Amino acid sequence: MIDETMIELVAFAGLLNACVWIVIAAYSFFKLSVPIYHPFTLMIFYHLLGFVLRPYYVSKNGYSKLWQRIGFSPEAIDIVLTCVVANTAFIAAFIGFALTARTVKGKIPTATPYHVEIGKPHLFTPLLFIFIALGIYANFRIFYGAGLESVLAIETQMDGMAGQQLKGISGYTTAMAEFLPSILLLLVTVPKLRKLAFMLIAAYVFIRLLAGAQRLSFIVVILGVSFYFLVAARRRYPSFKVVLLVFVFAFLFNIIGGDRYAMRRLVMGTATIGEVVSDYFDNRGGEGLTNDTVEFDVAAATLSAVTTHNDYTYGTQYLRILIWPIPRQIWPSKPVYTSIVNLNDYGDFRYLTTGVYADTFMAFSFISLIVMMALLGVFFSKVYELLLRSNNVACVMFFWIVFIFSKTILRDGGVTVFYFWIFSMFPIVILTYLGKLKLCRDTHQST
Repeated sequence: MIDETMIELVAFAGLLNACVWIVIAAYSFFKLSVPIYHPFTLMIFYHLLGFVLRPYYVSKNGYSKLWQRIGFSPEAIDIVLTCVVANTAFIAAFIGFALTARTVKGKIPTATPYHVEIGKPHLFTPLLFIFIALGIYANFRIFYGAGLESVLAIETQMDGMAGQQLKGISGYTTAMAEFLPSILLLLVTVPKLRKLAFMLIAAYVFIRLLAGAQRLSFIVVILGVSFYFLVAARRRYPSFKVVLLVFVFAFLFNIIGGDRYAMRRLVMGTATIGEVVSDYFDNRGGEGLTNDTVEFDVAAATLSAVTTHNDYTYGTQYLRILIWPIPRQIWPSKPVYTSIVNLNDYGDFRYLTTGVYADTFMAFSFISLIVMMALLGVFFSKVYELLLRSNNVACVMFFWIVFIFSKTILRDGGVTVFYFWIFSMFPIVILTYLGKLKLCRDTHQST
């Protein structure tokens, strides 16, 4: 439990965050009419869940399970700093986005509907089957043999930074699992293959739900397909029915996050839907929100550790991008992390991601925070232009990959996302150029 004064301060921080969020969200949606499939839209929702609603629930409950686990006791300065950092980051990203967003009559345009045609099916088809087979093989290695009491068949061990190293399997093998989501998104855009795509998507989502792990993969597929058809319908925002379905789906997603064996238990008849829902409220409902939206809690603990000990990373966490491709067979002692700061020296941060706000602050304090968040806003604007103007299939698909993995940038701090981008785009690039894929846009003017 935290004392009454701290509860009031957390609530005030949430209120201040809400005021900043309302101004930016109102300008984005009412002035710029930013489409829901714009990457900055996801950032708006990320800030809402992690830094507006989350402080409210922490103050309401009077405690944070995550702080208890980390061993962190917040002080007033920690809450104030978290509030300042979060809003500074959000404002910087907004400025970068707003200043570089191209508008038509003051509004961000919607994308022109498009579809994809295959120029060389005799090359496209065998390559497609090869990539699908590799993706299936990777999923087989990840999940087969896990048993009913586990979600992953692969083994891991902890390194000195409390990072997870794979045992008995190459990271390149597991990475091939990312082939399937991007391929499924591509197939939906090919009219002749759309029925096949829907069948494969249904099977993929069911298997992922049954497995219970790596939930992001089927979320990527569902989001990508949904927003592609939103573009096809020339709509900025989904209908009320679709929004309602999204909330229902988000609730189910949260349940699976709390009980990754939920679908398995239902299929095998060892639990009813009522029992699964009841277990969810008993075990996690008291925390108010999902454990996937605890950015405020993690940020407060992270910022406190960094500033208290004057322990900045100076950007060394980003060197991880350079060593990642090196196979462990060549470098057996390759570290999982490259940061000179080990947060586990100050608490139990195992399996936690710092979030992009705290991550960029850790490099060079407010200088790195403002610069990198502004650049992120610029990047979101520029990558959206690929959807608007590019006639290259790979470039347009890159937009969708960036968009649907935006949560990974925001939650993980921007390093892990390169993993998803590279392995998601690899089959797309090969299929685009060897299969001579052609992007065909409607002749009607975009709105």
